Amino acid sequence: MTNHTGEDIRIDSDTDLTYGAKARSQNAVQTLPKTAFNPDFPIILPRNERMYFALELNMSYKEAEKDGATLEDRRKFRKEVEQYFRSKYENVDGFEIRLEDKKIAIDLPADWNKPKN
Repeated sequence: MTNHTGEDIRIDSDTDLTYGAKARSQNAVQTLPKTAFNPDFPIILPRNERMYFALELNMSYKEAEKDGATLEDRRKFRKEVEQYFRSKYENVDGFEIRLEDKKIAIDLPADWNKPKN
């Protein structure tokens, strides 16, 4: 992501954050609970610089991977889980994080649902 605000931004907690899922068909944002993501704080966004950070989305699946699964079984399970979430959330066109105190929205594009090689 690139910070285009002209000021350094530091986020120390989720106190002033609002999370949202962007719905493709309605062209709208649905507010998500604070438990939807597990960011590592602090998040530091230097002005006019590009940076990458991981953001873990909390989703649960109907079952857990079996203990002692073979590599082939783990790959099969991962593919099954990916297909499930892609179909369940096919209308989700990305996410956003709003910093309420600064009136800033951070756009997180829909790359989350593309298959990994």
